[in-house]
Amino acid sequence: MFKTKAKLVAVVIIVAHFLLAACIPVGRPPEKHQFEFSRVYKNDKALLHNAVLKALQERGFEIISDSGVPGKIETNWLEIDKSYYYGTFERRGIKDYCDCGRPDLNWTYDRMKTKVAILADERQEGMALVISANYATYASYTPCISLAIRDPDEQGMGFMKKCESTGELEKELFTNIQNNLSE
Repeated sequence: MFKTKAKLVAVVIIVAHFLLAACIPVGRPPEKHQFEFSRVYKNDKALLHNAVLKALQERGFEIISDSGVPGKIETNWLEIDKSYYYGTFERRGIKDYCDCGRPDLNWTYDRMKTKVAILADERQEGMALVISANYATYASYTPCISLAIRDPDEQGMGFMKKCESTGELEKELFTNIQNNLSE
C-alpha cells in the first residue's frame, strides 16, 4: 500500500507541476515583419516635400527636423495608444502598428509610442522615400499579487522597450502621401 500511495503522490505532484507550468506565461520577443518601406516618386521635389509634411501632420506628428527633399524629415515621439496594456493576465489596446512581443511573468507593457524618420534620396528613376517607424512601450516589473492593489498612476521600475513595426503605419503614410500628391 505504501508504494501505491507514494506513486499516487508522485503522479499528483508531476501533474500539478505541469498544470502550473502551463499557466505561467512565458515572454516572447517581438517578431520582425517584412513590408514595403520604400517607394519611388516622380513628382516635383517641393510638391513631394509638402505631401510628406502634410501626411505626418495629419496623423499628429510634430516635425523636429526637416532638411527637405532630398534629405531627412524626423518627428518627435507620439503616444499612439494610451490604453495599450499587456500584462500577465490582461491585454487591451491596439496591436496593428507594431509587435512588442509578450511580456514575461510579472512584467507589464503599457502605453505605446512611435516616431518616424523619412529619408528622401534622389535616384535616376525619381525620388525614393524610405519610411522608418520606431516604436516603444513602457515595460515595468509588477508582481502578479500586486496587480489587484496597485495604483494605476504609480510608476514602478521600468524602461522603454523597443517594438517592431508591422508595416501598417508605413503603408498608411504612403497612401496619405499619394493622396496628398493627387489633390
